[in-house]
Amino acid sequence: MAALPSSRSAPAWNPGRTQVSNPSPARDAERTRAALRLLLSIRTLGVFVQLVLVAVAVQVLGVELPLAGVVAILAGIGIVNVWTCYRLHNDAAVTDNELLMHLSFDTLALTAMLAMSGGASNPFAGIVLLPIALGASCLTWRSAWTLGFMSVLCYSVLLIYARPLEIHAAEEQRIFVLSAGMWVSYCVTAIVIVGVLLRVTYALRRGEQMIEASRRKAIGDEHIERIGALAAGAAHELSSPLASIAMIVDDLRNHRCEDPKEIAEGLEVMSRLLSNTRETLGTLLSYGNSTMSSAAEKVSAATFLRTCVKSFAERRPECSIEFHMETAGTPPAILANRALRQALTSILDNAADVSPKHIELSLKWNEEWLQIRVRDRGPGIPAEVMDALGKLVFLTTKPEGKGNGLGLYLANTAVSRFGGNLCIANADDGGAVVDVLLPVCEDACQTTERDEA
Repeated sequence: MAALPSSRSAPAWNPGRTQVSNPSPARDAERTRAALRLLLSIRTLGVFVQLVLVAVAVQVLGVELPLAGVVAILAGIGIVNVWTCYRLHNDAAVTDNELLMHLSFDTLALTAMLAMSGGASNPFAGIVLLPIALGASCLTWRSAWTLGFMSVLCYSVLLIYARPLEIHAAEEQRIFVLSAGMWVSYCVTAIVIVGVLLRVTYALRRGEQMIEASRRKAIGDEHIERIGALAAGAAHELSSPLASIAMIVDDLRNHRCEDPKEIAEGLEVMSRLLSNTRETLGTLLSYGNSTMSSAAEKVSAATFLRTCVKSFAERRPECSIEFHMETAGTPPAILANRALRQALTSILDNAADVSPKHIELSLKWNEEWLQIRVRDRGPGIPAEVMDALGKLVFLTTKPEGKGNGLGLYLANTAVSRFGGNLCIANADDGGAVVDVLLPVCEDACQTTERDEA
């Protein structure tokens, strides 16, 4: 990697992150299907109510209506209802445009009925608001505004072109009929609008409950994942000191170390390795009191590297690291915790396994990113293994008992948690190169000065 990325929005290779498909199209399809089912119920009920109202108006109140046209409109609505029932038995998704067409048909049908029965002077003229109420709760904002604009046009037409409502009755009875009609219209409209709003409110509350349940489950899953990652990281970190202790014990058992000085040195190394082992296990056992996320803190990149190299040197004293900075000046600050230190130590361990005497550690940065590069002089990474590196697979190129294949996966997971990326490649002149990209803290200068002091 010749240059650092210029923007944090340009991620490097990161196999630990998975792409999650957006489930909103499925939810939208279910929402529009439920809305069409509700519209079918309201439309069916509306046909029967209109038949009753027409019969009462003509037979009881003596209202003159063009029955042929009214029956034709109601018959058309019935045909559309039959087709809608067949449509709902089809598994094809109900689109937003399809639902808009249904609501537009209802608006036009109601407009036609009102145009033949007094227009805007009809006491049931307010019923044209019902399709808008339903559309506003389930259509997209563009479709809802389209339906609203159409409803305004239809009502404007009713003000200009409409058949006068003729009621053959006394003035007092005529006023009573109009008032009763307005009351019924208001009650029906209020009931439908309240029902629609209650349905929307219930759906919102149910959605909030589902989101809260998903959030709690995600927190629990993340907690378990962090415990598992910490345990796996501890197991991976313990493998090297335990192997060294086993080798020293084997030498002592077979009397290969007869010099008391060599025995003392071996015991000193074992004591140091056991101390590191106890520290690692202590961190795992105290996880319940202190989570990995709460342990994250701003620290100078130089301090972070010194801590990692010191921990690595205590466990692998036979290895040597060549360190150099490629950028002039004082390194900036980054967010780090034990998991991130564990990740870099694991990368150094992998390099030491194939090239113990030739490990190169370099550091460079810009205003947004900091890059830590670890390079070895080993045989490199086989092509058939490269694609699986950093993923949750128990694949390793080390001899049996020397590794479990989880080191790079754990490192990649830890780096990803801090918004960074892990890049692995083979060098042109031999060996493997691992780049750890980490975002620089916003107040890097202040933090760095404090840490260096």
